[in-house]
Amino acid sequence: MWEGGYTPSQVRHALRYIVVAWVFGAAFFAITTGPAFASFLKQYLQVDDLRYGLIMAAGPAASLFWFLGSYVVERSGRSKPLFMWFVTGHRLLWLVLAATPLLLRYVGREQAIWLVVASIFVSAAAASFGGVGWWVWMSTIVPRAIAGRYFGHRTRLGLLSMLTTMVIVSLLVDRFHGRGFVYASVFTVAALCGAADILLFIPVREAPRKAPPKRPSLVEILIIPWREPSFRLVSAYLAVSVVSYSITGAFMFPFCFAPIGEHGLGLTVVQTTAMVVVLPQLVTAWCSPVWGRVIDRYGTKSALRAGSLAAITLPVWWMLLHRAGPGYADRIWLLPLSTAFAGLTVPGIDQALAYMQLREFPVERRTAYTAAFQVVVGMSAVAGTTMGGAMAKLFQANMARLPWQPAWLSHYHLVFGVSLVIRLAAFVFLFARLPLPGRVGAVEVFRTVLVELFTRRRPAAAA
Repeated sequence: MWEGGYTPSQVRHALRYIVVAWVFGAAFFAITTGPAFASFLKQYLQVDDLRYGLIMAAGPAASLFWFLGSYVVERSGRSKPLFMWFVTGHRLLWLVLAATPLLLRYVGREQAIWLVVASIFVSAAAASFGGVGWWVWMSTIVPRAIAGRYFGHRTRLGLLSMLTTMVIVSLLVDRFHGRGFVYASVFTVAALCGAADILLFIPVREAPRKAPPKRPSLVEILIIPWREPSFRLVSAYLAVSVVSYSITGAFMFPFCFAPIGEHGLGLTVVQTTAMVVVLPQLVTAWCSPVWGRVIDRYGTKSALRAGSLAAITLPVWWMLLHRAGPGYADRIWLLPLSTAFAGLTVPGIDQALAYMQLREFPVERRTAYTAAFQVVVGMSAVAGTTMGGAMAKLFQANMARLPWQPAWLSHYHLVFGVSLVIRLAAFVFLFARLPLPGRVGAVEVFRTVLVELFTRRRPAAAA
């Protein structure tokens, strides 16, 4: 009997369903978080940078509902019922966005934008409330010895699904010039794929956890994680880093879509998808299992260190990007290089954070730690996207006042510059204090990744 209360055959059965379900879940996220959604906002609804940032912040703002979900899971000892009902609802709420083009015939654009904001917030709230127990549930099923490799493999399959979906959707959006029925169709498909992802968990058994002798109050759920100095340190680093990542991540797409005459890259949805999404995710699908093995071998902090150092360089690539103009050359060739590099290195961060939730948090009251972790990520994303929108609007209005600037400079370049400063400060002042396992340096980690990718030879485990 596996320590989580499952037999080996039940574990094998569950692991298969968890992987297959994510193929559909990845397709859902490909549509709802990718270029198609950004195009829907910027090109179809024509929102400005400030409101774009606020809309992108609506989902993360709902992360506060993780606390309520944790409270229910801890008192009941069950994760699955909450997950099945509320996360299915989260996915199906995207049918409201699918109906937006039809509603525009009867309501104004402003009203439609606010409906989109409300739908995204409610959908994300349902996901937060219902999804808090998922990591606890998975930690009882997935054996520790293979957790890194397993989730690396799951990531690879999900990315292949995500890439296929994004390419098809981008081709449709460009082929029909972003007409309303295209967005209605793709958001409907997203909702159905998302629901299928959750419904595939029906055959996965949940072994009920023993009810605590004293059921926690909501106040206890809120404060338990913050009593741990180690959790406070991790949260501080994570908060500052996610702010910087959100600033860049939210405004890559508007920069790509902006016309060349406005110092943007002037790319179509298909071109943006190919270079900003497909290329890095192909690289990520290729190398994700290797990063999982790095975590299993060297520890969480080793992978996080390497990924974080690489992430510091990414805004620099974007700050140097521009199209050709009078007196300066075209640097669009930097775009595929930067996104391929991101695809190779960012999995170190993503998988380290996933592993932390799965294995680094205490078993006792684990959902409280997961909830606090997700709220830190969510609120930091809110701060980052909101700051990004405000900065983009401010910089755009004051570009003419800069005493010196290259002819190709746009307000988005300045936004990326702020992101660079923030992530550099986070690493310099906070990273060394993280109480996580793993002392192997970034050079050794990258050497291990490259050796495994290009020679299929696995270096000996670190002492």
